[in-house]
Amino acid sequence: MPYIIITIVVSVVAVILILIRVYFRLICARCRSKVTLLGKTALVTGASSGIGYQIATELASRGCRVVLAQRTTDEVMKAELIKETKNPNIILEYVDMSSFESVRNLVGRMNASLDKLDILINNAGVGNSLDALTKDGFTFLWQINYYSPFLLTYLLVDLLKKSDSGRIIFTGSILAHLHTVSARDIENNRIKSKIKVFDYVNTKFLTILAADFFAMKLMKFNITSNSYHPGIVSTPIFEKTAQHYRGIMDRLALIFALILKMFSKKTVEEGAQTALHLAIANEVANVTGEFYGENTKSCKPHGAHNEMLRERVWKATEFSVGLKPEEILE
Repeated sequence: MPYIIITIVVSVVAVILILIRVYFRLICARCRSKVTLLGKTALVTGASSGIGYQIATELASRGCRVVLAQRTTDEVMKAELIKETKNPNIILEYVDMSSFESVRNLVGRMNASLDKLDILINNAGVGNSLDALTKDGFTFLWQINYYSPFLLTYLLVDLLKKSDSGRIIFTGSILAHLHTVSARDIENNRIKSKIKVFDYVNTKFLTILAADFFAMKLMKFNITSNSYHPGIVSTPIFEKTAQHYRGIMDRLALIFALILKMFSKKTVEEGAQTALHLAIANEVANVTGEFYGENTKSCKPHGAHNEMLRERVWKATEFSVGLKPEEILE
């Protein structure tokens, strides 16, 4: 009898996982926009591989000037991208997203070399990190996934204002629905990290809040700000940081993520489609403050519409990234 029960349970689980895979394959959308991007300038973080590289390739293929902001300034990769897209207007820029100083240096160079910025895609991210802190006092995961993209966006607003229709895209995650963030987690203008296993989903939730707040602040300048979830994409984000998962809960989270990836994964080309849709499609030219998936609006995680929470998160983040009084957005 126990063998029969085990067989039934395994069979049911297998069928469910197969159905999940079929479902994700069926709903996978593509960016159908025919818009060209001649005369446009985009900045993509974390573009050396994965979704970021695919996004940069698609933008460059449409004639866009693309700034690749990343830690690896690979001239070979740049040459391959130029060869593939027939677009020589590719710029490599160094930035270490675990350093606010590096982010500020990047922005300084952008202000000196660009006359405007039309598209900003905050793509860089990590799945986990060591407990060691950056020189700015945060774990690498929190700084790379949340604080530095926030600071980068904040400081690039002036360049985005010079565009006829600036667009900001933040990479969130559908896993943000599992977040544990509440107003009680914010003390003395600091957002506390309570349980490490939730750090990834919490940073993705806060990213969605940031996108919404930028949408409110920048609407009057004809700048849109949206977040999106790419789905479970075949990139090494979790495997790269697997060595950092030490506790039982951490390892269970890793196993869960890898199972999801195995049965619902997309190619990087498929994972890039919603970001591209938000970056270029005419249909979303005036859409702002939304969370997208498969080129359509998605339900935001619980708490995303809590105005008090959003306000407290915004103020705490402004303080945490070290914005100067004259830099604060009204």
